[in-house]
Amino acid sequence: MSYDFFSHKTVKGRKSHTCEHCRKTIEEGETHVYCAGKFDGYFMDYREHEDCRDAWTALHELRGTQWDDTHPFLADDDEIDAGEVDWLHEKFPAVAQRIWPRSIPTTQAAE
Repeated sequence: MSYDFFSHKTVKGRKSHTCEHCRKTIEEGETHVYCAGKFDGYFMDYREHEDCRDAWTALHELRGTQWDDTHPFLADDDEIDAGEVDWLHEKFPAVAQRIWPRSIPTTQAAE
């Protein structure tokens, strides 16, 4: 299993799309990453928020892994543990909040 080709580029959306990582909407006009490639003979493409891509890349660096067909996107990652979720909330709060929302304690909300 391998890519025949893969590319990604930063684009400004002409319409809304769904982020492959968080499954939330990428709004029309929002800058995001467009990815396309051919994997095992099948063409695929997807879009992702820039910060979701950064979080996903950083998570794999933390794990000492790199992307392949066995490392799913953030929202689909069954192997993500509570410590990694906490790490994502600390390092990439907007991304983590989109995927694993947490309520803000009332003491922090008042500050």
